[in-house]
Amino acid sequence: MQTSENTAVGQAAVAGVLDPNLVTLTPSSLIGFMILYRGVLMGWLQQDGTHWNAYAPTKPPNAGEHLGIFACRDRAVRQAFSPAVRQPALAS
Repeated sequence: MQTSENTAVGQAAVAGVLDPNLVTLTPSSLIGFMILYRGVLMGWLQQDGTHWNAYAPTKPPNAGEHLGIFACRDRAVRQAFSPAVRQPALAS
């Protein structure tokens, strides 16, 4: 996983799910971090104190589907790559 903060963050989170070297966390002033896989938006993260909120993209006008609150950023990233979330995103 690539990130502007730490290239090692999240390697274990997506290992075995998708190629972690093709995952990028990109800071965004609007939504925290975008989670990209091969340039495709898979979701985003927002930090709330010590916890991370994970979201999956939805069709407008909805802002996104809340996937949960996680104590660890890696677990939040992993949730964005759950089969139910990633299949529609990668199919488009």
